Amino acid sequence: MTEPLFLKPYFQPKIWGGRKLEQFGYDLPEGKIGECWAISGHPHGPATIKNGPLAGKTVSQAYAEDGEYFGNPTDTVFPLLTKILDAEDSLSVQVHPDDAYAEEHEHELGKTESGTSFRRNQAAT
Repeated sequence: MTEPLFLKPYFQPKIWGGRKLEQFGYDLPEGKIGECWAISGHPHGPATIKNGPLAGKTVSQAYAEDGEYFGNPTDTVFPLLTKILDAEDSLSVQVHPDDAYAEEHEHELGKTESGTSFRRNQAAT
């Protein structure tokens, strides 16, 4: 494949979410959307491929069935999940397990996270 894959993200509703992701051109479902799973093969919210010969497949389906597009990986699970968050309210502090613990206890990959916070400056009224 010589063209990049374009993905339709999965949108996760959250009580602390908002609608700001529309500013980035996303067509959001109704309600408060807290997370855009932009690149995801996760079973609870897979992204869908929009173009090329893999169009209509989820990332996880394509990864499992068409491994040559991903460099013929040896891992059985697509290892990447990227999220964009829209938090209109405060979020809790979370601690996530590493791969070894998550595999033993949850039968899935652990999480390593990094993030950047953007806050709109608003003048006091």
